[in-house]
Amino acid sequence: MEKLDNLIDKIKSELEQNNQTGYHPEFDTAGFEKKFKEVMDDDFNTSQAVAVIFDFVKEANKTIANHNNISSSFMRS
Repeated sequence: MEKLDNLIDKIKSELEQNNQTGYHPEFDTAGFEKKFKEVMDDDFNTSQAVAVIFDFVKEANKTIANHNNISSSFMRS
């Protein structure tokens, strides 16, 4: 839960800066959403769904940490 809170704090911080012209890194949000829906459709596989959420948070944190000057539009997507 702490990692998710940290991600939310990072996103809020970036959005407050309202950086319209910054870098928009590639990130497969749709892929995580699709995987989440698939595991939930598989007999409501909650443990696997939580794993997908943790993978999403890990990758999002890594993407944010590896790029400077990220655009606020990326944080909204």
